[in-house]
Amino acid sequence: MRSRVNVAEAEEVVKSAKEVFAIREEGAGILQRVTKESDPLLKYTQSDVDLRSGPPKETGRMPEPRAIFTIGYEKRSIEDLIWILQARGVERVVDVRLTPFSRRAAFSMKRLNSSLEAAGIAYEHVRELGNPPEIRELYLAGDAETGHRRFREHLNNGASAALDALAGTLDDQTTALLCLERDAYRCHRLVVAAVAAERLPGERTVVHL
Repeated sequence: MRSRVNVAEAEEVVKSAKEVFAIREEGAGILQRVTKESDPLLKYTQSDVDLRSGPPKETGRMPEPRAIFTIGYEKRSIEDLIWILQARGVERVVDVRLTPFSRRAAFSMKRLNSSLEAAGIAYEHVRELGNPPEIRELYLAGDAETGHRRFREHLNNGASAALDALAGTLDDQTTALLCLERDAYRCHRLVVAAVAAERLPGERTVVHL
């Protein structure tokens, strides 16, 4: 009789052990699922902590040089122009038209300056970087290549000081050069931006908006 009791007890122990192992396996599976499902939450939490901890620490690396932007207002409203400039973080507009007046009143100097100032963007007109009539005629005739070449010669001869002055300020504020033509290839501002970039150390990105 005692022997039968021992067998029954042994069977009960084995059964209990199996239940324990099953619970442990199930628990491990649940833990694994919870860990996988919570990974994104953990990553988000760490990112959130990073954001709340303030700006990133200095790495000792030099900041990226500012890009040079150019923009034409042709077929754009003043609201569209300002929206594009703000979207790119432009802080200053340099007007490179020879005469800063337009049949579209919003783009004549006084009103343009006022609109940009209200949007927190500085405005400056540099007449010396404007396109002389004899070179502008080449662009209007569709000969942009010759226009680019002739205007580059003009910059290196008659307007070199104004270009040097512009280049010297391009790292102070994110700047966009403004003229009429929407297509930069048909406009002398393409050359102004390219030559200014050449006068700066290192590589400089030019972006036509």
